[in-house]
Amino acid sequence: MVVGAAMAILPIQYEQGLTARHLVESGYAVEIVRNDEDGYFSGEEIARKLRIVMVEEEGEEVRKKVRKGKEIFGSKNLQDEYITELVKTLWQKHQMTNKPI
Repeated sequence: MVVGAAMAILPIQYEQGLTARHLVESGYAVEIVRNDEDGYFSGEEIARKLRIVMVEEEGEEVRKKVRKGKEIFGSKNLQDEYITELVKTLWQKHQMTNKPI
């Protein structure tokens, strides 16, 4: 998302399925679905999803969403502001409770 490229994601194990679902539902990616027969990813499915995110009209909304997301995720200044605010909040909490952060 930092570079503004739409993603075709291939969840394989552990939490990747949850992450993939979140990215798809958020509009930043399309998921390459496993073959029901053997659980593998077919070359045709991979090629179809890559065409969608790269050139097909069906993927235009994903490409638009990712380009807009680049403004947030790709902005060093904005990310620095987020980190600064997080540190300030943690420091304030520490001072109020006198507990380790």
